[in-house]
Amino acid sequence: IARTSFADLDASFTAAMALHDKLPLIHLEVLSRRASVAMGQGDCFVVLAGFGGIQSELKHQRDLIAQLLGSTEVIDGDRARDLYVALRDFDFSDSSIAARIAVLPAELSRCMRESSADFIAHVGSGIAKLWTETVDAAVTARWRAIANSARGHLRVLSAPPSIRLQIELFDRPNPGAFKLMQRLKSTFDSAIIFNPGSFVGGL
Repeated sequence: IARTSFADLDASFTAAMALHDKLPLIHLEVLSRRASVAMGQGDCFVVLAGFGGIQSELKHQRDLIAQLLGSTEVIDGDRARDLYVALRDFDFSDSSIAARIAVLPAELSRCMRESSADFIAHVGSGIAKLWTETVDAAVTARWRAIANSARGHLRVLSAPPSIRLQIELFDRPNPGAFKLMQRLKSTFDSAIIFNPGSFVGGL
């Protein structure tokens, strides 16, 4: 895993996209400052780029990453495995509100900046997990508006009981798609016994 730190959110995403365009990476993430601190990576924005292959491929990729990003730490062996596991299993369940956003990769930087949230962003896919300690139902509405402005969507993953009933967990689909969902629900669950009210639009 190549690890590079940045003081600025936009610079970290610009660097990550440069890597994404040039290398067939195994994984590629940008961590917000708070996520970075929680994972023991320091008080900064961090780009983590996973790469692999035979020895000659590793050298080529390592050299290209250094050429593109400058000063970069390469983490390998057990340390790389442990860092990936920590990244994969990162637990933000103690946070007040957490959500998953999915947008075009080119829009991810803007969305993370405008959200003012802590995040782990998967740059190549345009998907990020974001969270905040602020207990306010309006937060998810603002995040959703940001996602929708990028032609993406947002799913709320967790929220405290005190505001959960005030929050739309899923984006509301367009009327045509919602009618189709309603017909499918009535066809396969006519007695409305399978998790009633727990899906899009209260289905």
